[in-house]
Amino acid sequence: MQNLLTELTEIAFEALKKEDTFLSNGARNNPNYQNDIHGILLLNYERYFQYLIARSIISSSKYKIQLEQSHHDIVLSEQNHEDFVVIELKRWMSGTGNLELPKITIDINKLKESKLAGEKVLMIFSVNPCGTTESNRKFLFDKLKLDITQSTVSVFTTHDKTTEVEFWISCVGIK
Repeated sequence: MQNLLTELTEIAFEALKKEDTFLSNGARNNPNYQNDIHGILLLNYERYFQYLIARSIISSSKYKIQLEQSHHDIVLSEQNHEDFVVIELKRWMSGTGNLELPKITIDINKLKESKLAGEKVLMIFSVNPCGTTESNRKFLFDKLKLDITQSTVSVFTTHDKTTEVEFWISCVGIK
């Protein structure tokens, strides 16, 4: 499972980091964003992240992907066409972090109850001031009663208007 979590985190990281660069460059050339520096947070939507990750899975992995299959955000299968992993995506972006907790808990329970595939993954996207990613991940995982040692994380620096921040992606296996 750890190898799968690492692979999924890397795929998501590469896709979103590439888009961050694309949006940053585009915003620099657009006079409407002249006073702001933007990256991936310019289009901070879960479905947008889902689309970018889906494109990356298709082009850089061995998996077949289905979106919104059996009430799951992403379902992956291998050559034998059997579904082997279901993935739920969640943004954790509010100021205190408490606003999203009920919906994240619903998705965790949906994964726990799923009979569609053997492997179940929660992929979380968040942003915080530079240097606070690990303490924020610990806070979130404690609130959700998830084992942080059974997760992966990738971080890149981006901008929210004029402030430098860390955007992070974490994948955790759900049993």
